[in-house]
Amino acid sequence: MKKVHTFSPWERPQAELLWELLAKEGVICLLRNVQLASALGEIPFTECYPELWVVDDEVYPRARVLLTGWLKAQEGAETWTCSRCGEVLEGQFGACWRCDTQVTRRDLEQWFFRITKYADELMKHDGLDWPSLGTVEGTLVLLMGVSRLAETADQLIRHGRDPGTPTAVVEDGYGPGQRLTVGTLATIAELAAERGVRPPAVIVVGDVVTLAS
Repeated sequence: MKKVHTFSPWERPQAELLWELLAKEGVICLLRNVQLASALGEIPFTECYPELWVVDDEVYPRARVLLTGWLKAQEGAETWTCSRCGEVLEGQFGACWRCDTQVTRRDLEQWFFRITKYADELMKHDGLDWPSLGTVEGTLVLLMGVSRLAETADQLIRHGRDPGTPTAVVEDGYGPGQRLTVGTLATIAELAAERGVRPPAVIVVGDVVTLAS
């Protein structure tokens, strides 16, 4: 059994929600310390933090992937920046109050999975975690994943990701040598090889790539 996440005492509702979501995905967890928040100040504070523990160690990497995506989703994109005047506005506003620029809304996921940190674990547990990445809706972001690009694309396709999913590699982002290579999940590895793509680079898999200029 492994601990997958620790919550703040006031995050008990979130902890219970994520516990239920993991259970629906077949990941059985134990939720500890949820009744101890009221004892904060009477016992060591570290014992009052709700903890989520995965019962089966073999599905721990999958739990980390799912949990990371859900936590990013909850953070959300609650603000937006006006493209004309640069004003930062809350997400519920459909137009900039300063210059009246209208928001262009697109039906895209507002969260992503950052999987590079767990790449070694995912490769070792083939058949447990790649199916989740291959079928989950959302944007996948691989940081410093050029060396694994062909293998990653193959794994995602074999586990259900559409070969035609828009995919991009951004080299030297925000640097003087920034370069964009755009293709699909099925073609990106070959395109990257042809163009001599090298680190540092970020790989993005998902419909958000269609917004790249």
